[in-house]
Amino acid sequence: MTPREVLSVSRQAFERAVEEQLPQLFPLAIECLFARARTTESKSEQMAAHQARYYLQERKELLAPKILFFLRQLLDRSLETAYQHFQPRNVFQSGSQLSLVEDAQFEGTLNFMNITQRLRDCGGQELNELNLRITALFGQTEIRERENPFRPYILANSISQAVDAMNFDALTSKATKYALSEGLASKISGIYQYTNKTMQSQG
Repeated sequence: MTPREVLSVSRQAFERAVEEQLPQLFPLAIECLFARARTTESKSEQMAAHQARYYLQERKELLAPKILFFLRQLLDRSLETAYQHFQPRNVFQSGSQLSLVEDAQFEGTLNFMNITQRLRDCGGQELNELNLRITALFGQTEIRERENPFRPYILANSISQAVDAMNFDALTSKATKYALSEGLASKISGIYQYTNKTMQSQG
């Protein structure tokens, strides 16, 4: 199989793993928000946590499909640019095409960076192994996570864009993103493990 064919099969496995875990993220996120509302000393954060809990309970049927929708969009672009021409590519050079980055400020926000790093840390050895497999698949020697089309940034961005599309107020949106990412953090190693096994089976 060609590298692109292997990635296509691996994408199906990655999407399937995320979709299977998605229903479990909501009760985990709700519990996370309950704990946050109970422990924070900020009244505004407490109110945002309660509001986010309500939305996750009452609107999960709207939010879950949005996460998958944005995940698939981001994967389309990410797979297109992974080791394109076997040279590193700057996603800001995509012109009028769909970009992984909505704007420079988005990825640069502390909240988004923290979420991405949290997912990266929880991906652990399974993420490291996947980065290595992607590197070897394209015959490269330098491991660059940004060339991994399934990297934590993609997952963090799909959650962020899905929540933004719900048009919550700023504090509620922040609390919702945080809670969903915490739920995903507990599942991400298994998602990468499944993706690794699929890649390995392709030879």
